Amino acid sequence: MRRFDIDGKVIGEDSAGLQDVLEAAYRERLRPLCLCRSPGVPTYIARIGEQHLIKRMPFTARAHHPSCPSHETLAGIAAEDDPRDGAIRLDPESGTAALRLGFSLSKSGPRTVSETDGGEPGSVAGDQGTLSLIDLLHHLWHEAELTVWTARWTGKRHWPVLRWHLLEAARQMTIRGRPLAERLVIPEPFRASAKAAIEQRRAATLAPIRPQSGRPARLMILIGEIKSFAAARSGHRLIIRHMPGFDFLLEEAIHRRLRKRFAIELDLWEADPESHLIAIATFSLKPSGLAAVEEIALMLVAENWVPCRSLPEKQLVAALARIGTRSVKLLPDRQATQPSPTAVLLRRPRPLALYIVSPPNSVEDKAAFEKQIAAQPDADVWVWDIEKGGIPPLPVR
Repeated sequence: MRRFDIDGKVIGEDSAGLQDVLEAAYRERLRPLCLCRSPGVPTYIARIGEQHLIKRMPFTARAHHPSCPSHETLAGIAAEDDPRDGAIRLDPESGTAALRLGFSLSKSGPRTVSETDGGEPGSVAGDQGTLSLIDLLHHLWHEAELTVWTARWTGKRHWPVLRWHLLEAARQMTIRGRPLAERLVIPEPFRASAKAAIEQRRAATLAPIRPQSGRPARLMILIGEIKSFAAARSGHRLIIRHMPGFDFLLEEAIHRRLRKRFAIELDLWEADPESHLIAIATFSLKPSGLAAVEEIALMLVAENWVPCRSLPEKQLVAALARIGTRSVKLLPDRQATQPSPTAVLLRRPRPLALYIVSPPNSVEDKAAFEKQIAAQPDADVWVWDIEKGGIPPLPVR
């Protein structure tokens, strides 16, 4: 059982009065200390409805004791050792993470003007020291713990739950000193009976980016599930679930680049009706009030919303969903040159790193992989060589 120090008072996570204590601490913006180690590891309190939860702060997975649920060992290390040095900086006082983005959040004329050091529009990979759109989506998904799965959650992970966790994660992050959540649009679950109220709240959210004569347009970031792409008189329309009647315009050049760059994700999504396709995009508002996509990236997730980027990964995610052991799907950097686990089974006392191996391109590639496996200090190893056939059995608790 975990214990926490909240303003000098120690309380266990199964204590009868925990919710009352957390509610008071939430109002006073106190940070509980997880007592898995001494003198304690800072956490934060999140609120969902009337319920309060204690969650791990960004970049603290390794700080917790290996027996603590907040310690992710290999998973936490892989997700937090980002090669883009300087892209994410944690403020130990406030507990927030300052993000340095590699894409534009303002637009002047036909070309985007970056508020940070940006890459080409629509780019997948940001510059060194910055986060691209897909990097940001991966980081949010990880910090919202949506890469984590246990069979106990079967049937309990739906869009309202995802949205809440993503927004809670975003509230712990800032861009240029302002909360990231202020620049995010994550559609709330649509109900026909609440249509007018939902549209009113959306209009209020979008008010800061409405065009103003003579001033660069501000952009917002959309995260939503794609329902479909539809042809428009010029270009295409991006239709997002839970946003009926509010489509996003896609120029033909952006749509063509999207189809090429995310061909694998689109193929898997179109072939599997149970999967979901997540879009992250920057968008502006035209004087007409229509939304236009400026940059966009895609991420495929399985039926349980755990990310996957290939058919073997999808098969592994499905296999992990059926066993009782808690697992974490890793989201490796697309620019990484070293082999990395696809997922980790968080079993005790040692986690199990799960590798999917494609036929090596060279003797050097094979040697590099074998060297990394031999040097794995803190985990056992499971390897699926897809050249040798179907998925090997997974260890069951």
